[in-house]
Amino acid sequence: MGPRPTVGAPCGLHLKHLAQLVALSALWGASFIMNRIASPQLGPEVLALFRTLIATATLALLLRVNGMRWPRGHWRELAGLGLLSVAIPFVLFAWAALTLPAGYSALFNSTAALFGLLAAVWLGEDRLTPRKLAGCAVGLVGVGLTVGLGPVAPSVRVV
Repeated sequence: MGPRPTVGAPCGLHLKHLAQLVALSALWGASFIMNRIASPQLGPEVLALFRTLIATATLALLLRVNGMRWPRGHWRELAGLGLLSVAIPFVLFAWAALTLPAGYSALFNSTAALFGLLAAVWLGEDRLTPRKLAGCAVGLVGVGLTVGLGPVAPSVRVV
């Protein structure tokens, strides 16, 4: 039996899960600020390399703590997945951080849910419904309002 939901929590949301969500959101959001600070100093490629190495080390540690082994037999699939879902986005976000405010990077990253939904529909693993599209739209608007997006002055570096 799992933890009891908090009193008045929507959809059986547990306090533990809410705390995890807030902590993850803080860590995730801080990465955009850190990108904005570190990318000009280290360069986008080096920053992306460090982030990828940290992510790999964290995954290896989690596998070890949970008594699991690295799936060496699937290295090609894992390398392709890591390249497409981690390494390339990290380079692109670090490169964008040279010119765009961190809030815009956060907004672009929040489109992952929409693209994940579209990919799942394309692969036949999910159905596209108005409710799911509305959820993605509300999420994008919520991120935009949270980070306080405003106009970016056109310049040679931004355009």
